[in-house]
Amino acid sequence: MVNKMPDKSKKSRTKNSRKWVKRFIYILIIVTLFGWSYSPIKTRMAQRRQIERLKDQLVQEHKENEKLTVELERLRGDSEYIESIARQKLGMVKVDEEGYVVIDKDGGGDSGNAPDDDSDKNVDNSESWWQRILSIFGR
Repeated sequence: MVNKMPDKSKKSRTKNSRKWVKRFIYILIIVTLFGWSYSPIKTRMAQRRQIERLKDQLVQEHKENEKLTVELERLRGDSEYIESIARQKLGMVKVDEEGYVVIDKDGGGDSGNAPDDDSDKNVDNSESWWQRILSIFGR
């Protein structure tokens, strides 16, 4: 009888150790599956945030497009508007008008009214004429 006790004890120990090994394997499988699924979930959440940012950007671009379309229609049809832009941004004057340049204390000129052809010495020539025209539409 003394011999049988240790055998039963050994069998119960091996059964218990097998149960613990099985439990450990199950836990390991669950942790591994969770680890594999975490990365795609994180990536998907980041993609959703990016989609939302891009949708907001698209709305802003549509608004800007509408503003530019209105501006284009005004430029195509309203000669007074074109004249006002030419006066304000390019400093142009009509043939029979006199233009003036207001010089700041810093020495820079205000391009509100450009001088006549007789006083080309006072005109700031740092930008060419085509750059000035492009700057009208860029603002």
